[in-house]
Amino acid sequence: MPAVPTLRELRAFVEVYRQGKVAAAADRMALTHSAVSVLLRQLEEKLNLRLFDRTTRSLRPTDAAVELVEAVERLLRETDGLLTRAQEIAELRTGVIRVAMTPIVAQTLLPRLLMTFGSAHPDVRVVVDDCAPADFLPLIESGRVDFGIGAPTLASTALQRRILYRDALALVGTKLPGTSAVHWKTLKDWSVITLRQGYGLRAAIDAAAAEAGVTVHFRYEVTLLSTAFAMATQGLGVVILPTSLAHAADLPELSIRRLQHPSVSRDICAVYRKSAALSAQAREFCDTAEHILGLRQALGTGHRAAAAARLTAR
Repeated sequence: MPAVPTLRELRAFVEVYRQGKVAAAADRMALTHSAVSVLLRQLEEKLNLRLFDRTTRSLRPTDAAVELVEAVERLLRETDGLLTRAQEIAELRTGVIRVAMTPIVAQTLLPRLLMTFGSAHPDVRVVVDDCAPADFLPLIESGRVDFGIGAPTLASTALQRRILYRDALALVGTKLPGTSAVHWKTLKDWSVITLRQGYGLRAAIDAAAAEAGVTVHFRYEVTLLSTAFAMATQGLGVVILPTSLAHAADLPELSIRRLQHPSVSRDICAVYRKSAALSAQAREFCDTAEHILGLRQALGTGHRAAAAARLTAR
């Protein structure tokens, strides 16, 4: 198999061709005269071609050099473009990330997340698949997205998760009792607006109610969380969802109370394939999501001014 020319050898050829002298080419490449001469000789041996006719006074390109120089220059330009692109990706200046999100996360977290991440990395393109809960894990397993952000129960050994926020379920509505937390048993007195069966959140609610020995009166079942919020705002009932996402909804007319006895964990996670490491852009996207979730919680627990300033500065 023929030896493959190195980039340094090709650059030396182009510089000598364009400058007409080895000394001038050496100056441009910051090399010695002898180093450039060696690179030319190595390239000629690898190509099995004489590229320059040499005399004691002149260096004249051969017909072979004239035929090759434009192709070599084009190759070097493409290589330089590749290296520049790779550096931009490594420095998070460009690239594409593909992320799946479950509906609740997409409705409450995604707008702020895209604004914050996009402000810091305007040339990184984000493709979001805001999918049905049943499609969330299959999208990640199949490789159609790079990762997902949601609150799934992992059933596949091919996937792993990174917890972005360790959450708990909360009650959201108007005129809620107390100031911080309510018991599950109080739900017997409320009309509950819930997502329809098939959503992971609904399964968590059903399991927690059973553990608390409470019969929850599901007055309304809806598909979109935005519909549930609109109904709660009008006093039609209360909504149960993770605390961080309740704060992320940013609806001042609605109160938020953490549900206790039992306190139900509902972690927000980044989920990805074990066989495919996340890109630097994807890791930064997850870091930004983790940051926002933590700040949203702070905004809802009395540290509004400081958290708002940090969120704006991110």
